[in-house]
Amino acid sequence: MITRLSEILSAAKEGHYGVPALSSVNEMTCRAAIKAAEDVRSPLILLEGLIYDGGLSSFLAHQVGLCEEAKVPVAIIRDHAGTMEESLIGVRAGFDSVMIDMSKLPYEQNRTKVAEFVYVAHACGVEVEAELGHVGAGSEDQSVLTIPDEAARYVDETGVDFLAVAIGTSHGIYQGTPRIDFELLDELLEAISVPLVLHGASGTGDDNIARCCRQGICKVNVATDLFIAARDAAQRTDLSGKNVYGIYDSICAGFAAEASRWMRLCGSAGRC
Repeated sequence: MITRLSEILSAAKEGHYGVPALSSVNEMTCRAAIKAAEDVRSPLILLEGLIYDGGLSSFLAHQVGLCEEAKVPVAIIRDHAGTMEESLIGVRAGFDSVMIDMSKLPYEQNRTKVAEFVYVAHACGVEVEAELGHVGAGSEDQSVLTIPDEAARYVDETGVDFLAVAIGTSHGIYQGTPRIDFELLDELLEAISVPLVLHGASGTGDDNIARCCRQGICKVNVATDLFIAARDAAQRTDLSGKNVYGIYDSICAGFAAEASRWMRLCGSAGRC
């Protein structure tokens, strides 16, 4: 069933658990994510940023059709729209939540652009996630950590519904050792009332992720680990001869197994 993202994250915030937000790039990954959520009775969030099947509107319509049949609550968010135009395209396409990413900009520019988008999005009934601080790519050293006082002011001034914070994670494959600033996370949770989001979760370490969710992170974005698991599952499968027709089943099984693991890790398994 399709559900508002705010409903899923409000329950997670109250229950002190996180919900993995899984990268959905085509019908296979969407079906695998739904299967995983149904198997472990977890709410599900689908990230739609890396889209490989068709245009945005048609892709969303197809994903919504699949999700309406799911036996668990599913929210869909347009992930990492990097410009005002991309963010508005997400609204026009029919998303009821959009993540606008202005995190590379200086504070004032970030705040101004996000506040402008929130004004339009809320008028259309669309919820907004934004990012303050910056989660780097490939190395935690590229991150710019979120400042609690600044984040509290940012939420008040922009009106965002959810905030992605930088506490030491990194997008993609780590080149170093993750160093999560749990004291900073506590300070952010004390300063900010809206649900907090963790980007760059893949490779962060199970203990780190579980602790972040117990402390108060409500949404955990996952992509790289899912695709690695799907690739590895295919490589372990005998695909010789006519067995090659099973390649997609193998990919989906690997993706779904890793998705289920993340749901148990974040504490959302069994919450439905």
